[in-house]
This record gives sequence, structure tokens and C-alpha cells, in this order.
Amino acid sequence: SRFRKSFQTFKKMNFQTSFNQSKIICFNELKQSFKNWKIIVALVIYLVIMFASLNLVDDLQETLGNVDFPGKRDNIDVYDNIRENFGSLSIIVPFSLALIILPFIVLFMNFDSISNERNSNRFRYLLMKTDLHNLLLGKFFTSIIILSISTIFFFLITDVHLHFYLGESFNFSSLFYPWLFLIFYGASLSAFFILTSSFFKSSFGALAGGLLGMFALMIFSSIPVVGYFGLFSYLKFAVYSSFGKALLSVVMFFVLSILYLFLAYLKIRRSDL
Repeated sequence: SRFRKSFQTFKKMNFQTSFNQSKIICFNELKQSFKNWKIIVALVIYLVIMFASLNLVDDLQETLGNVDFPGKRDNIDVYDNIRENFGSLSIIVPFSLALIILPFIVLFMNFDSISNERNSNRFRYLLMKTDLHNLLLGKFFTSIIILSISTIFFFLITDVHLHFYLGESFNFSSLFYPWLFLIFYGASLSAFFILTSSFFKSSFGALAGGLLGMFALMIFSSIPVVGYFGLFSYLKFAVYSSFGKALLSVVMFFVLSILYLFLAYLKIRRSDL
């Protein structure tokens, strides 16, 4: 009994120490993000493209009426699924665009997250201060926080725009579902590009490796069995599937994030820093 209490106390202290170190790294990374021109440029491009997409919402109803969705052939009420998930048909325009451009935005933000540290020999110094898993988690959560803030900001402004410009009522679904899906989608992308960055020391190599890895995921997504390990295969539930299937995608994004970070951990542990 005394040994069990001591062991539980040790586990609690170890978890708290790990959490505190990851939090410190995350805060430091956030401070550096405000000085990182790549992250600033990526976020500006992301938000500009997303806000520009709002000009397309006027023709959305007519467009939806003319497009032959796969769901129509299966006698599924596509429009009810969209309204249930998004709260407004107009939201799917910026949401669908975000699904396309987010991989490139996250790649630009994270492609050298590990390779730059290794190239500047800063990685050895950081590992003297903290454990490798704390460092990876700190970088990972930094990316999630940045994407969370920018995404919720955009969809909040979008909801206001739809209310005053198209006369639609404020709807929590138009904020929650797109934000939830895109954040977990962005998290799995961040973890994947942290993994690809761990294979290179030069920024150019890391960028090329990230692009090749992203295109490889797109190809693997269409292959049976192998596609389960590619995050793009779960985008098919994003727009006109039920909320339950979309939630399955969110869960898989979470699982893949853990898998990619674990593989990055193993790769770095075996690398010559």
C-alpha cells in the first residue's frame, strides 16, 4: 500500500513536470511566432483567401441546386446533413476552401520546426533542458493554438457577415462544427509535418520532404487498408455526411496526430543530432 502510494505520487509529479515543461516551451514558441515571418505570412494568406471566399456565398443556393452530389444517388437528404452540421448552407464555401488550403498553410508554418533547430545546433541545447517528448508536444500545441485562434476568428466574422449581409440568424453550429473539424484536421497536419521535418537538417530539404509527404498521403488515401493511415481519406465525411460520421473523422485525426508524433519521437531518438 505504501509502495503504491509512492508510485502514484511519482507518476503525478512526473506528469506535472512534463506538463509544465511543455507549457513553457509552448509559450516560448508562441512568442517566437510573432517574430517568425513565415507564420505571419501563412496566417495572412490563410485569412485573406478565406475572407475572399465570402464573395461566393450569394450564388451558393443556385450552385447547390445544380450540382449532382453523390448523396443524391443514395436518396440521402444532403441538405439536411449540411444544415445540421453547419447551421447554414453558406458556411460550406469557406469551409470547403479551408480543407484545400490548410495543408499548404500548415506546411509553411511547420516544415522546418525540427530541421531548423537541428541545423542551428539548438536542438542539443533544448534537450539538455527538457525531454524530447516535451519539446515535440510544445511545438505541436503551439501550432494548434495559432490555428484555433485564427479559425474561430474567421468563422465568428463569417457568422456576423451572414447575419447582416444575407439576413441569416446567428447559429452556434456555424461556429462549432467548422472550428472543431478544422482544428483536429490541422492538428494531424501539424503532427505529420513535424514528422517529415525530423528527417532533414536543411530547410529546403524539409520543405521538399513535406510537399512530397503530403502528396504521398493523397495517393495513399485512395489505396485500401493503407488509406486508413492517411489523414486525407477522412475528408470525405467533412461536408455532406451526418455529424456521427464527421465525428469519426475528428477521432481519427486525433489518433493520427498521436501516431505521427510518436513516429517523429522515434525518428529523432535514432538520429544524429
